[in-house]
Amino acid sequence: MTEIKFLKKRGRGKRKNTQPYDIGLKLQIIQEYQSGGITFKMLSNKYNINKSVISYWVRKSEGRLSALKSITFKKMELNQEEKKDQNQEIEALKKALEEALLKNKALETMIDIAEQELKINIRKKSGTKRSR
Repeated sequence: MTEIKFLKKRGRGKRKNTQPYDIGLKLQIIQEYQSGGITFKMLSNKYNINKSVISYWVRKSEGRLSALKSITFKKMELNQEEKKDQNQEIEALKKALEEALLKNKALETMIDIAEQELKINIRKKSGTKRSR
């Protein structure tokens, strides 16, 4: 009965009594493999690490690189779309500002004409106080 339980647990869970590999070492091994001219078996012998582990690291890193490339490409596409939208918004804001400035100038001119014709001050003086 105990042997069956032992077999069921075998191969599952984390490695025991060993430290995880240093990320710097992993990156070094991956770079050595990707630079070419060296096999998993050669790396396995050099670093005393199982070749399947090294193969796993390389596959995992390549998957991350391809995912990173696709994410970067999508971000670039979104940035281009955002820039187009921003440019359209800027143009609309410029047009609205021009119209507001023209309207302001027209109102100032109307006030000037009214003050001349009616001979009264319409604009509020900056130093005046409210009447009680």
